[in-house]
Amino acid sequence: MSRPSTTATLPPIPNASGNLYPLNDLPLRPWMPKRNGKAINRLTVLRWALHGKGGRKLETLMVGGTRCTSDLWAWQFFQHLTDAGGGTPRAMTPSQQMKDHLQATAELAAAGIR
Repeated sequence: MSRPSTTATLPPIPNASGNLYPLNDLPLRPWMPKRNGKAINRLTVLRWALHGKGGRKLETLMVGGTRCTSDLWAWQFFQHLTDAGGGTPRAMTPSQQMKDHLQATAELAAAGIR
């Protein structure tokens, strides 16, 4: 089941510079969203840089033993995630979830997989 293709474009970065700063400072940038009033965990940001998300890694440079990034690179990373996800996902209703589950179960049974 596929979603219609939509492309969302992020607005310009407010007060952004192309300057590098330590990766651990990314969650503290004024434009970064907060969850329940708390900054995103620095280990989450490190995971984006080392392992990626959505098939893309957050771009970084090592400067004197410190992993650094920039607002531009972070914004490009988020833009890629937004584009790849088709914009804002819609929540599935319980009946849609059940329908998808039944369809997947039928496809597995037809393929001889239990």
